Amino acid sequence: MWRRRRDDSFGLKARRGDESSTAHENLFVPGDGLRATPANALFLRLRTRLSLPGLSTGRVFVNTIPVRVIDSAAPVEMRARSRRGNNTLVAVVATASGQPGTWRFALEPIVPGSLRIVSGDILTQTPDSVVFRLAGHVGERVELTFVLRE
Repeated sequence: MWRRRRDDSFGLKARRGDESSTAHENLFVPGDGLRATPANALFLRLRTRLSLPGLSTGRVFVNTIPVRVIDSAAPVEMRARSRRGNNTLVAVVATASGQPGTWRFALEPIVPGSLRIVSGDILTQTPDSVVFRLAGHVGERVELTFVLRE
């Protein structure tokens, strides 16, 4: 059983019959130094699918902050902290085979009519989603703006 001590070290105590042993280790605990998220923070719920031949990867940024690296193996759902007013989503192809494909984004909850395409070759668009046509080249970029519904 792991037990956290006050000095951010952890101790493991194991018992077998009448014998016991203890080990201690200092561990970095992610999030200990992070600020708490305000209760009124806004979050984008994003469903995305990078569809390129082979195992391609892409990077997603919201308001210039890296959100996630995704690959073409499966659709991905994520949350990203956003702000009131205009927000920007940028997605960049990081690895690719050079063959064409698509990149789909579905965003919620956004203000109806606020989804605007800044750059990218649009295949289809609805009020809360867009599918971009990709050439399949590393560095290819799409960009859109939106306003989250509060």
